[in-house]
Amino acid sequence: MKLTKVNNLFILILTTVLFGCNELELTSKKTVYLNTKIGNVSGGNAIKLFDIATDSRRSKVYVQSILSPQIAVIDANTDQLEKYIDSTISGYHLSYMAVQESTGHLFIADRSSKVLVKMDPASGKVMQTLDLTNIGTPAKIAFLESKNYVLVSFSSKNEVIAFKANTLERLHLGLNSNLGIHGPQGMKIRGDKIYVALSNDGGDYSNVNGELSNSAVAIIDSSDWSVQSISVPYKGALEVAVDQLNGRYFLLNNNRLSMKNSRGEWATKPSNGTEFQDLHYSKKLGLIVITRTGEDSEESEAPYGSIEIRDPETLEVNKSIALGMKSSRMALIGNLEKLYVTNMAQGTVSRINYDQLELGQLQQFKTKLLGKISTIRDSKKVKQIDVGTSIEAFKLHPNGKEAFLINRLGGSSLLHYDYSTDQVTEIKTRNWPSKIELSAEREEVYVFSHFASAVEIFDINSLELKGTIELTSYGMDQGRTDLIPSMTFNSATNKLYISLPEQGKITEVNVKRMKVTYTVSAFTPLKDSGEHESDNHVGTVQLAIDSISGRLFVFYRNTNQIEIRDTFDNMRKRKTIDVSDEVSEETDARFFNGELIRVDSTGRRFFIGPYIYEISGGDIEKKEKLKNVDSVVAWYDDYVIAADIDSDKNVTLKLFEKKSSTRYKKIMSDTVSDMITNAPKFEYSQEKERIFVSYMSRAKLKIYKVKEK
Repeated sequence: MKLTKVNNLFILILTTVLFGCNELELTSKKTVYLNTKIGNVSGGNAIKLFDIATDSRRSKVYVQSILSPQIAVIDANTDQLEKYIDSTISGYHLSYMAVQESTGHLFIADRSSKVLVKMDPASGKVMQTLDLTNIGTPAKIAFLESKNYVLVSFSSKNEVIAFKANTLERLHLGLNSNLGIHGPQGMKIRGDKIYVALSNDGGDYSNVNGELSNSAVAIIDSSDWSVQSISVPYKGALEVAVDQLNGRYFLLNNNRLSMKNSRGEWATKPSNGTEFQDLHYSKKLGLIVITRTGEDSEESEAPYGSIEIRDPETLEVNKSIALGMKSSRMALIGNLEKLYVTNMAQGTVSRINYDQLELGQLQQFKTKLLGKISTIRDSKKVKQIDVGTSIEAFKLHPNGKEAFLINRLGGSSLLHYDYSTDQVTEIKTRNWPSKIELSAEREEVYVFSHFASAVEIFDINSLELKGTIELTSYGMDQGRTDLIPSMTFNSATNKLYISLPEQGKITEVNVKRMKVTYTVSAFTPLKDSGEHESDNHVGTVQLAIDSISGRLFVFYRNTNQIEIRDTFDNMRKRKTIDVSDEVSEETDARFFNGELIRVDSTGRRFFIGPYIYEISGGDIEKKEKLKNVDSVVAWYDDYVIAADIDSDKNVTLKLFEKKSSTRYKKIMSDTVSDMITNAPKFEYSQEKERIFVSYMSRAKLKIYKVKEK
């Protein structure tokens, strides 16, 4: 049963509603894991990789993701990805891990859901889960083998708490502010001693620069649980490393490395503008190893991370090795002489052999403009272990047989999927492609890469690159943070509009003339603190265009305001509307990283969440609210389709007629355990009578067959 005129999936239902045909239903026809099509792993992708832990006895590496409950298991002997195990910690989260070497059990402390999870990686089963809500928000975790205790630091509660590994029973040892423990963070265990980095010391005194200090280190003796708290003349200790043989320990915050030697002398080195992330001391090498998130590079637009090898006496850099994008945390397997680092923005794990870390000729820094530092890259190639690929955005080819998807986390590519051949073609793009638009008339696909601040134009049929528009040539900076832009296309004028949240700008790009035609400083540049709950840093400034009036709608997610700007008048602001009532906390959470505003130019309608506005004379007027849904996702004529996402992650699509905001027909229901608060995206293929549904976190494309009941 084919439809003669289809612009999207709603025509299917209109046939039933208007003409009384037999009801139609969608049955799951196929699930395509796009990552397997491009040679990557299948199943439980782990993207936005964060913490990493190792089990030296069993030669295992465990990699945790901020956006997935799945934990990747890597065989350190072969550096092959073995499998995924489900931690059951869902949603946007920040977890830290520790391994009990004697049993191989994995312990996970999560800051968002405030739980302590005990897992058996061999079986992949969760053994126990302890709710920490009544205790506080966990910061870091470590395992004390001599006592069979798992230790969790609670920075906001000024306390380190020990739990029995067998039962997760809490032990009340009084390791709190009464003993000088203030703001505990990272921990290292050497013998019976527990070294704790403290992010504040509970007192006020001046450091060598005359500034107030708020950091220290605590040394806990587990034989009697006594605590020695030592003040440090530098700020914000988040991680600690220990050279027990020489009586030295090292403290790290994002901007400074400090060292105290056995004589009580302190030394320090600043980060020079790029953040430190993690810190270890290698007893075998006698060296300090540090990860950095990355710095500006003349060769690549993204911040590529690095490993730094530093002399423990002078803290000077002896060697630097390039890693992946936005490198984060690391773990070592000493008996195999390997070190592993997670690359957050790339979905990969870097493996570095110890022989690559050994000191050769001293490598120097070269200084670039504006005082930025770029390290000389080591000539040896590190191994990249790919553990995930994502889908950021999705558009269907006008012929209905092909789809275009972009992969921001885990590869930086444009993916072309052909349904008829079941093949995926990977087309490399600039770094961190975040938005995609399509012109059926010009037969072009537009990809905006966030880290590059560049628009690439691809031919919709040949897939060849037709040209690149460098926004940096027009005075705009390359992107650096998770403040992801928005992009919308006006087919009437062949112009793209792109928001740049961290620069406070909105720019107009003419794809026909292949140039930036206008840029406006529209808002105060936003800063990314990296906390999902506080910033909504993904999708903060969203755009939608009315091609008839030329009005650009700008939605500020952090303030719940909409601006209406006139693109025919240099994007002059015409009006500001408060929409706090339209965007509930539930909708905002379920559509994290999702588009909440849309414009139906033909039907003269503007949508935000479940609300429908009428467009008249370039202004909007609220008309109605759809019942029991989170957001409109598409429309056709007088019909709209909306998504309802419940607390159990069930996604239901509902069709509403214009004459009723309460009566609807369910047209699809799916349980999406891996959705990660990011609503799926939908497209309909007339030629194949299929509905395509894409999911971000598992690089998954579901294809539904339309048939009569």
